[in-house]
Amino acid sequence: MKFRFIYLLLGWAAIALSCSDDDDNGISSGDTGITVTTPESDLVLDADKNSQISVDFYSEGNWIAKVDADWLTVSPMTGKGGEDVTVSVIAKEKNLTGDERSATLTLTGSGDPLSLTIKQKATDVLEVEKTLYEVPAEGGEVTIKFSTSFVDKEAHLWTYTTNVTDWIEPLKDADMNTKTLIHDSFVIKVLPNDTREERTALFQIYIADQEESDVNAVDMASPYITIQQAGQEVGTSVDLTAHDKEVVQLQAHQTGAGVPIVLMGDGFIDTEIANGFYEEVMKQAMENLFTEEPLKELRDYFDVWMVKAVSLNNAFNDDYVTKFGCMFDSSVSTEITGDNALVEEYAKAVPELAGDAALFDEALLIVILNTESYVGTTNVRFESTAQPGYICERAIAYCPTVDGVDAERFRQVLVHEAMGHGPGLTHY
Repeated sequence: MKFRFIYLLLGWAAIALSCSDDDDNGISSGDTGITVTTPESDLVLDADKNSQISVDFYSEGNWIAKVDADWLTVSPMTGKGGEDVTVSVIAKEKNLTGDERSATLTLTGSGDPLSLTIKQKATDVLEVEKTLYEVPAEGGEVTIKFSTSFVDKEAHLWTYTTNVTDWIEPLKDADMNTKTLIHDSFVIKVLPNDTREERTALFQIYIADQEESDVNAVDMASPYITIQQAGQEVGTSVDLTAHDKEVVQLQAHQTGAGVPIVLMGDGFIDTEIANGFYEEVMKQAMENLFTEEPLKELRDYFDVWMVKAVSLNNAFNDDYVTKFGCMFDSSVSTEITGDNALVEEYAKAVPELAGDAALFDEALLIVILNTESYVGTTNVRFESTAQPGYICERAIAYCPTVDGVDAERFRQVLVHEAMGHGPGLTHY
């Protein structure tokens, strides 16, 4: 009798074990009617957006799936019972928290809900709030916000743009700390843009242990960040006739017969001529011409005239009209095109050149563009006025006020184009 009782106990134990909450076939919980066959170790998402995992399960009846985090989604959300049910759990966003994070997937079938923990891996983080900051011509402060998971590191703001310190000043560096995820910023000051040209600076934030000069120490770099500043509004002439073709002699030769140079401008409106700006530019251009030897020593051999030319607008592109129609695309080339025939017509406003075809053949004609763009062109090999069919020594140089009227690069480019290519009759 005693042995029979023991056998009964063993039988009841076997039955109890067969009804355990966890068996070798998967995950279940109490009376849920659901058995998950995907191992718990596979319920981990990668850190990237749109990363996903599949959850396979058996359900005795119709089922509903839902997640409790707004960074997750599950599909499909409902279905019929069966042995081969699969739902996909998808990350709606990249994990930028700096830590592994988790959420709950709940499967509800014929019984109690079954809860599963879904995890998303952490990743190194360096994210910027914006990649484009647009600044008006009057300038202002720009706050470049970023987030990073790199703690106990240094954040640096690096620029790939030359001469950026001429118009952008740092105001605040990032203050790195020991939080899991750092939200910080750089603050810069954009100075007023006195030109009509839009200007752009390219930056990048990177994280490093050491000083920014050590490129091998970079842990991570951000996307490129563009600071784009508008130029001043374009002006329009009211009177295109006042002072147009007016001639002023800036210098008379003291030695020899006189070598003629004629200066004129493109993209100067009536108010810029009336207020003296046009003449200021032409006089500075003349001074620049004689800053290099041997022309510095030979200055007394030259006659220099200024011819005033009134443009409708003081900007250069297809939307605006200038006297000589100068056009250029500094992003692909330094070449300038202009109306050479009209330039020659304005040069002949100088009486000495209009009445002496041979002297006109020797003239160096220079057109100064009212823009600070870095371009320049010299055209040579024109047909002689005195002897049709022959090539003469006349040349036409086109040069902007590169970087500004008083800038060193304006002097350099003007000397290179006008005095380098012009008297030597070499193109460009």
